[in-house]
Amino acid sequence: INTTTTYTETAVAVITSLFFCFVNCVMLFALKSKRVFQETPRYILFGHMLMNDSVLLLVTTIMYTVALCFLPIPKSICTLLVFISYCTFFNAPLTLALMSLERYVAICFPLRHCNIATPKRTGIAIGFIWMLSSINIIADIILALSVNPNYLADIAFSFDVLYFVSVAVIIIFTYISIMITARSVSSDKDSAKKALKTVLLHLIQLGLCLTSFLYTSIERTLYMMTGSNSSLFINLRYLNFLIILILPRCLSPLIYGMRDEAVWPLFKYFFCYRSGKVKPSINVH
Repeated sequence: INTTTTYTETAVAVITSLFFCFVNCVMLFALKSKRVFQETPRYILFGHMLMNDSVLLLVTTIMYTVALCFLPIPKSICTLLVFISYCTFFNAPLTLALMSLERYVAICFPLRHCNIATPKRTGIAIGFIWMLSSINIIADIILALSVNPNYLADIAFSFDVLYFVSVAVIIIFTYISIMITARSVSSDKDSAKKALKTVLLHLIQLGLCLTSFLYTSIERTLYMMTGSNSSLFINLRYLNFLIILILPRCLSPLIYGMRDEAVWPLFKYFFCYRSGKVKPSINVH
């Protein structure tokens, strides 16, 4: 294996991850710059998604770099990296479910939305999804370490299918409910149409999250196809890593941030280091 190629691939992966983490951080800074964003549930959830994707990008890149360079690391650090990567990986679809439910309440129950979707309840919901993902991986890590204390590759990752099927059902339910409401004469059709597009994007994002499950299967297939040609296998595995694991985590600011009329001008203002003469005003609906 060409050492120069390995270093180049590692550098590209690291730079790509760091760039999109920077984009996410600028987007988060834009959200923190206005108090109204910090008090609006959908922006709180969006901020959590940005933070979660950034952490997952960094941890995934660290783990891939360590594996690619065959760097030995202490078991405690390995366990911590697995724990963080797993939690952030499963937080993503659960956050999408919360975002879809928030839009569902906003469109289908507009008069009760302010009472149901409060900042406090949003924070509790975020804490709940962290608890769900943590309990599952802790049980799997304990089981894996009890079988083989020196090997974490056999973690079972139970309930994976249940998680994603449940999220898919929630998003599809909210989409159908909003679509029915959008056809109602008494509804705010413009808001309903925007909510439909948003929930549909949630479903697309969930599909991108699901592709991550194909990573191991694709890598195994590539290994079988390339046979003894290890150089080709390493290159294909690298592309698999970028497209299947990294790319879906880089799309959140593009999918959601660019569509938001309140956040996007602020993001451009801060991303260009306040190059605009006047700081953009915001109008949160």
